[in-house]
Amino acid sequence: MKFIEIVLQNFGPYCGKQVINLDTQVDDENFRPILLLGGMNGGGKTTLMDAMRLALYGHRAQCSTRGNLSYGDFLSQCVNSDSNSLDKTRIELTFEHIQEGKATKYKIVRYWEKIPKKERIL
Repeated sequence: MKFIEIVLQNFGPYCGKQVINLDTQVDDENFRPILLLGGMNGGGKTTLMDAMRLALYGHRAQCSTRGNLSYGDFLSQCVNSDSNSLDKTRIELTFEHIQEGKATKYKIVRYWEKIPKKERIL
């Protein structure tokens, strides 16, 4: 499996829509075999990895800040606090997988919105 791109929208510290290129292929002849991500403490590196886990595994994802939270509470916690309450939180992960000798691209899209506690139905 080769990761191509991740799109984060209002997820954790990522406000608005952020597109991150993960492709190591520069062009048809050149590639970068390693992709390094760096940043200051609190810069969103772990959140980026959590987003990838969440995209791939959904409610079974073992994310760094989930702890004993239910899946719904964890998703509510992941919504960017500065985002408009009407905007959805979204994760898109595009990857390439070789199956029967042929490379196929896949895109996983997960999105949700935070429902204020006073509007939740018990």
